[in-house]
Amino acid sequence: MPSIFISYSHKDEPWKDRLMTHLSVLEQAFELDVWEDRQIQAGDQWERDIETAMARADVALLLISAHFLTSAFIKGREVPTLLRRRADDGVRLVPIILRSCPWQRVDWLAPLQCLPRDGAPLTRFRGDNVDKQLTNIALAVSKLLDDKTPRADATAPIPVQSNAKTYLSRMPATGELLFGRDRALERLDEAWRDRATCLYSLVAWGGVGKTALANRWLDTLQRRGWAGAARVYAWSFYSQGTDPGTRASADEFLNHALDWFGDPDPAKGGPWEKGERLASLIRQQRTLLILDGLEPLQHPPGPGPMTGRLRDRGLEALLKDLARSLDGLCLICTRVAVADVAGVAAAKKRELEHLSPEAGAALLEALGVGGVDAERRQAAAEYGGHALALTLLGTYLAAVHGGDPRKRDRIPKLEVVPDRGEHARRVMQAYEKWLAGKPELAILRLLGLFDRPAETGAIASLRAEPPIAGLTDDLACLDEEKWAFALAPLRKLRLLVDEGGALDCHPLLREHFGALVEKETPEAWRAAHERLYEYYRALPEKEQPDTLEEMGPLFAAVAHGCRAGLHQRAMDEVYWARIQRHRDFYSTNKLGAFGADLAALAHFFDTPWRQPSPSLSEHDQAAALGWAGFRLRALGRLREAAEPMGAGMKAFEKNRDWQGAAGNAGNLSELWHTLGELGRAVETARQAVVFADRSEDWIEIRDNKTVLGEALNQAGELADAMALIEAAETLQQEYQPDYPRLYSLSGYQFCDLLLSQGRWRAALERAMQWFDWDVEKDSLLDLALANLMLGRAGWMGALAEDRRADLTTAAEKLDAAVAGLREAGTLDYLPCGLLARAACQRTMGDDAQAQRDLAEARELAERCEMKLFLTDVHLESARLALCCRDLDATPGAGADPDAARGHIDEAARLIAKTGYHRRDAELAALRQSV
Repeated sequence: MPSIFISYSHKDEPWKDRLMTHLSVLEQAFELDVWEDRQIQAGDQWERDIETAMARADVALLLISAHFLTSAFIKGREVPTLLRRRADDGVRLVPIILRSCPWQRVDWLAPLQCLPRDGAPLTRFRGDNVDKQLTNIALAVSKLLDDKTPRADATAPIPVQSNAKTYLSRMPATGELLFGRDRALERLDEAWRDRATCLYSLVAWGGVGKTALANRWLDTLQRRGWAGAARVYAWSFYSQGTDPGTRASADEFLNHALDWFGDPDPAKGGPWEKGERLASLIRQQRTLLILDGLEPLQHPPGPGPMTGRLRDRGLEALLKDLARSLDGLCLICTRVAVADVAGVAAAKKRELEHLSPEAGAALLEALGVGGVDAERRQAAAEYGGHALALTLLGTYLAAVHGGDPRKRDRIPKLEVVPDRGEHARRVMQAYEKWLAGKPELAILRLLGLFDRPAETGAIASLRAEPPIAGLTDDLACLDEEKWAFALAPLRKLRLLVDEGGALDCHPLLREHFGALVEKETPEAWRAAHERLYEYYRALPEKEQPDTLEEMGPLFAAVAHGCRAGLHQRAMDEVYWARIQRHRDFYSTNKLGAFGADLAALAHFFDTPWRQPSPSLSEHDQAAALGWAGFRLRALGRLREAAEPMGAGMKAFEKNRDWQGAAGNAGNLSELWHTLGELGRAVETARQAVVFADRSEDWIEIRDNKTVLGEALNQAGELADAMALIEAAETLQQEYQPDYPRLYSLSGYQFCDLLLSQGRWRAALERAMQWFDWDVEKDSLLDLALANLMLGRAGWMGALAEDRRADLTTAAEKLDAAVAGLREAGTLDYLPCGLLARAACQRTMGDDAQAQRDLAEARELAERCEMKLFLTDVHLESARLALCCRDLDATPGAGADPDAARGHIDEAARLIAKTGYHRRDAELAALRQSV
């Protein structure tokens, strides 16, 4: 009978009693003995009884506090005995941190994995959270009892002390069995030791074992005192679903990681700036960073150059920065290689091989599959060496067929494309039949409702009365004891893992059983998601949460509401009223969370980004198309944005909603403008003006006149552009006499037109006036544009009047503008700030900063097809090349007219192609310079 020994100080007896209450459930679910010294009766030889209990123990729980660490008996008798048993017999030692104390300074204790995760003391928690943590501890102990296989390194000596700071709780739990990965572990060690390797990617399809390998490596490093790492931080994105890119965002990761690494204001800045700040913090000490399950944030495999590219700008900035320099290693686990760092010498990748027949046979044997070794090798080969498939096969054969490998022929084959998890699905179907009618199958079907670990409260909402017909009939009546009893077999079968107080299973299992529920019991699918919608909708403490983290339950509510078919309710009650705060567009304008917002919008589409759900009203279908296009554009996904923007415009036009049609047409015109298709930009802007006039909405009329004026300005038609924008300002004066000049984006476009005519004084005056007004600057983009106007006009004025001292002030404004544009999360405006700052730095003699800004602007313009900005990059690069300073910082090398000619020729080609005639005069002046 398995035995648990509890070592504790009597001064901590209340905590021991609370833990015993939770462990008593295990005593009923398992045949085991939980020993603690209250079992010693009067007259017993208590020291001998304690020694006997320690000698019998399979698991020892150590209740850590200052009282425990200073107890002479514990230090002198219990700890040495338990450490010997750990080394000789593989006894599992589980330290549980009760109270804050310097346990990290205790040599034998510091290397052990403590509970709660990351060493947070139980006294830090309050109310129900204490019971939640004690439940997690009991579940962790049950997992140790489920798997009697000793750790491969259980007899390793106690490692040296390490003071590494760690965060590991976001890594998914994986089994302890690992075969055939010795060389892969050696390669990870080599990458860690190799100071020239900054990024190391493990690439393989789902279920091959990337996360299990990463977890085992973490275990080995921990037992070696973290091998010189000062900090170890792991984060998994796998819980964001398996639909690559459309429903995932790195916003939560960036905020959490910045806070953990010591950033004073994690919410500050846009994704790119956050990524760069995080890279800078990571580089301060030798760090191991693990990013697991990255594929939801990447473009999926397919034709074209986007395969494997990151969709999230914050992650892109982080990984590109770390690939240049890192004391430590960033380990990435993903299904497709990260294309953004391909070709970088410090970024290595390795395809993780499937298990060899020999390794697969060893895994099957460890899972209880008997027979001869040749039969096990044949089974491993038939299942392609797919680690998850073999794990499921082994546990199934052991449980159902007495471990006979020959009876695998009773598992029907699937006619599917190989190597994408289908071998695993074969065994899942076998489990369906074997578990039919049992609570265990109902639990697996419940987990299929989630795209992340299922929280205790969410599961409780599903199990509540009345039962959901066809889904929870066998679960709603279970009390907590019977519920725990039903979970135990799933853990033993390795179908279920406990994830930080939540229940989870492998993503392929979730996909399989979720699809099963949706197909076979669609009414139960909808009813269950409706309960989850209500649960997550009510979860935030505030009706309108202020931060992205606080909004997390609302994003989950949108997902479940839409899966329940409640698209209109989810739109009205959650997305529009609480995430956007109606026309404030809070999540984008105030938080700059375009990625997270787009992920939420995806749920309102049957086919992103083409077909909104017909469950939405016609107005909201059109609105969703327009919003999706606007967010895609802000994220730099310009070509993707064109279709939903155009469809939204046509839908509003069809419904004679002229205000909506005008707004979408204006946004579409700006998109064509950014893409360098000025003919289409002008044409669409004229259409927007027509729609605006029909709407009789003065704001739409004002804004779309400036949109058309801006398009004409870029095409070189300055007189017509000025007439339109002045007419827009006249309208502004009529309806808002307290603000007689254009502000916000329209104000920036007017100033841009003035600067193109050299009228910097007028532009500067307008910019200063708008900055003083208390209007529209609560939008991140508006504040950034205000700084950009001040910086550009100030720079031009300083040059015109040879006031060099004023260049510093202009540079400060441009720094603020670039930072603000990053924070706003709008990539379609960021090149404006980078180009303006590059020009200012060039005139101040900081060629290195100018080159960095030009390089970023060029990469962004090329990747997103921003042809007008690319033209501007070449023109400014030509000016930089003509400066009498060497671009490689070699003194006295002088200008590079050949490089300048190359940039001028490319700019000329782009101007001819796009009709960007606003730059004709600048091009002619540069030609004369060379």
